Amino acid sequence: MILKKTLTFAALALGLMLCLGASVFAQQPQGGGRGPGAQQGREGREGREGRRRGGPGFGLRGLRELNLTDAQKEQAHAIFDRYAATIRPLREQLMALREQSRAGNAPANSEEQAKALRERIRESEKAMRAEILGILTPEQRTKLEEMEKERKSRRDEMRKRRDSADPEVQ
Repeated sequence: MILKKTLTFAALALGLMLCLGASVFAQQPQGGGRGPGAQQGREGREGREGRRRGGPGFGLRGLRELNLTDAQKEQAHAIFDRYAATIRPLREQLMALREQSRAGNAPANSEEQAKALRERIRESEKAMRAEILGILTPEQRTKLEEMEKERKSRRDEMRKRRDSADPEVQ
């Protein structure tokens, strides 16, 4: 049961990651000079690097609303790409453990392995978040904090509604 909840949490975190990555990459201008493929916007970037699924997520979906400068966008892309290279293999290992668990052939210590993988992912995401915050101006950080508080409030409200609608689910 604990493994199921933690894997569900990991899947939700992956969903947030994909939303965040999509919102950041959507900020890239559709033309302009970034070399070959720049006229294609994001497609040029996808063509060079393969199919993109977004960078790791950490709750900064609202970067688009912060009106990042072009330099900040470039820095954010570099940070996301670097951490994606670190986090992606960890997530793949976590998914493999989940599949093994579903198939009934998980190793005896699979819960401990999953916990360790999730902790490494969390640590990487915290470090990535710190780097992203480091490229923001004080005004952008303040606005981001306000947006995160609003998002948390909405999430808590939804959780309350869900819990009151189905009291047997925990």
